[in-house]
Amino acid sequence: MGFLKSLILLASILLSSQALADKSEIKITYNPDNTKEVLYSKGTGVFSNIEFGIREVGILIGISLGLFNIGWNVYSKRRDAKKSIKDDFWFRTVLFPPLNEKIVALHKQWKNADFTKLNSSSSKKSQKKLEKFVSDLNELRDMTSFLSTISQNLPSRMNTLIDELEESVLDDASLAFDNFNRKFYNILFEEHDTLL
Repeated sequence: MGFLKSLILLASILLSSQALADKSEIKITYNPDNTKEVLYSKGTGVFSNIEFGIREVGILIGISLGLFNIGWNVYSKRRDAKKSIKDDFWFRTVLFPPLNEKIVALHKQWKNADFTKLNSSSSKKSQKKLEKFVSDLNELRDMTSFLSTISQNLPSRMNTLIDELEESVLDDASLAFDNFNRKFYNILFEEHDTLL
């Protein structure tokens, strides 16, 4: 794109320098009596003897493309600034870090737990562990509720995913957490892409 811009700029400079030069004209005619008649007319600049030809069309195209290029650059910079605010501030500073910390903590704490034993045991220790797991999932649900500022259906999608995790940990906790993490981040990145 840079080469094209440079080529257009060079062409518009060359064409405009020729168009802005004084238009002078010398006309020599021979009369039947073998005498020469020399007419010299000097224009007064760009607006004298206006002729609209290929050169002028080229100049207009060059100027138009130059103005379009300036406008496009201004628009692109403003759009990128807005994207940066949404991306850097909201996703990377406000939304993503607390969610990421909570998911990593859940993953570390519960990935290797044997939920089948915990669920079948009637001991107080097992019941407390299950209550702690449910409490951790509810904290994650609460954290996802503020995602409604991004998209109205995002918290419900996340809650459905958390419900799936809660049901699937009884079979294989490690696989359940791996699937949950993959789906959770896919949904977040999908929403991130649609916002930008």
